[in-house]
Amino acid sequence: MRKVWLILGALALALPAATAAAPPKLPVFNVTIRATMDETRNWEDDVQGCLESVTRHIEIENAKPFTLSASQLGHAKGNLFALVATETRSITFTASKANACVGWPNGGQSADCGTVTYSIAASGTGLGFLSLKTDKFGFGYARIGADPYHGNCGLIANPGQTTIIDHYPAGLGLPTPTTVAVNRNKLTTHKAFVVTYSGSGQWSDGGLSNGSPQPLSQVAVSWQVKLIPVPLFRAVRQLR
Repeated sequence: MRKVWLILGALALALPAATAAAPPKLPVFNVTIRATMDETRNWEDDVQGCLESVTRHIEIENAKPFTLSASQLGHAKGNLFALVATETRSITFTASKANACVGWPNGGQSADCGTVTYSIAASGTGLGFLSLKTDKFGFGYARIGADPYHGNCGLIANPGQTTIIDHYPAGLGLPTPTTVAVNRNKLTTHKAFVVTYSGSGQWSDGGLSNGSPQPLSQVAVSWQVKLIPVPLFRAVRQLR
């Protein structure tokens, strides 16, 4: 009997020690973005008696599928991705005097300017928690580029100048960038989650033209970010 115990003891010593369980892998997320911006911008010359209103509806989404890891989303800095914007614009003139708007863009004629599509470069985007210790989750985009309407639908006087869409809106009465409080633990649960935001505000550039502020802009913005975990074996391939 003693021999049996000695043999069993020797076998136990020969077996490898149980290894500690490896910590779970942090997930990688497929990212889907949908955003809108609605803006009405007014210029008024109360001496000439002409009011110009430009209305824009812009829909924005990611240009192609992309992934971000939990670590990347944990700090938004450096998370760059291209977006596509589809804008519908119209221009309206209201004259309080005869021929008051004749010298204005588009000959002072109201018009529906149609719908155009253009890109927002990755260098103007950002997504994720604003720092490693905050629960503030933000999404932002900015574009400064040639007017897609070639100067024929308000906002600017010449086709070579630029128009701006900016969802880091410092002067719109909105947070900069707009953020939502999100539990950071969502990054590690391997479950899909959605973050949404909507808000509105107005601003003036503070300039004066014949006694009238130029321009006054009313803006409403919204966005939705869907984050769906990628199965682990796919995530490894996508990150390589």
